Amino acid sequence: MRAYVEAEPERIWSKLASERAVKPHVLASIAAGYASNEEELWDFFSKTFYAHQYGLGTMRAVLRRALAYLEENGMVVREDGILRATAFGRRTSELYIDPETAVLMKEALTSEGPGSLTDLSFLHMIAHTPDMWPRLRPYRRELEDLMGFLAEHEEELFFRPPDPELDAVGFEEFLGEIKVARVLDAWIEEEPEDSIMGLFDVQPGDLYRLVETGRWLLYAAQELAVLFGRREYAVRLSVLMKRVEHGVREELLQLASLRGIGRVRARLLYSAGFRSLEDLRRAPVRELLKVPGIGPRLALSIKEQVGGEISEEDLEAVKKEEWVQKSLLDYSS
Repeated sequence: MRAYVEAEPERIWSKLASERAVKPHVLASIAAGYASNEEELWDFFSKTFYAHQYGLGTMRAVLRRALAYLEENGMVVREDGILRATAFGRRTSELYIDPETAVLMKEALTSEGPGSLTDLSFLHMIAHTPDMWPRLRPYRRELEDLMGFLAEHEEELFFRPPDPELDAVGFEEFLGEIKVARVLDAWIEEEPEDSIMGLFDVQPGDLYRLVETGRWLLYAAQELAVLFGRREYAVRLSVLMKRVEHGVREELLQLASLRGIGRVRARLLYSAGFRSLEDLRRAPVRELLKVPGIGPRLALSIKEQVGGEISEEDLEAVKKEEWVQKSLLDYSS
């Protein structure tokens, strides 16, 4: 303990010490009304550790560049010296996404679109943004497969890849984005988690974070699509967001939305003929108990969630099933 207390303090650095990190905060300070002109903006940021560490001169130069970026991309307007966030800027700030992410999404959502619009189009769109995390590095052994996949699906993408001869690093990063999109696509096509981790060499934590980040970015894209009047995109993004959230194909969304029903149980119910909430509402509990993975308590929970009736016969079936399970447990112990 003495070694830690008496040790030389480590140097710390402000997290605002980059132009990209400053942009969201400049936008938020204007959108929230903390700063309505440049002087108020300087005053607001002069109280930060960033200003203390780097000095007011450096701070102003970085803030001016960040503000110029926001104005050039239609997030902030200046009228008689007054700074005001546009609807685009305000929504970007409310969604807590990087302004650079919002600009890329705007570019994609307001364009004519790729030659062939698919789920991959939107999955790569979010993978192309700086907010997508974690970034997946393509391993050398994967490059040939990723380049083949890119050549086959390039017409589905909103963004074109860099020329590998002119920008080898950028091209490799683009292949990493393709890898992220493929992982998410495998997830929504109901590939088992072990299979995804083995096929793409990702860890469980990485897969979890990709799913969470993907769901958030698809929601943000949906909101921006509404803002830009692209209703057809908004509808597709809404469905895709739910598929990423649950990791299922579209036909399972109703079932997977039920509490206690994940992607595996949803597929088992669907395969057993229960393909909608109405099917579950009409089904006797004893029929649900025949589905693998559906125990007595879960069967009753399903019926309660869908508003189905539970008969005396159903309750007897549940009691019998619970008794059988208890007896098996007693026997095994």
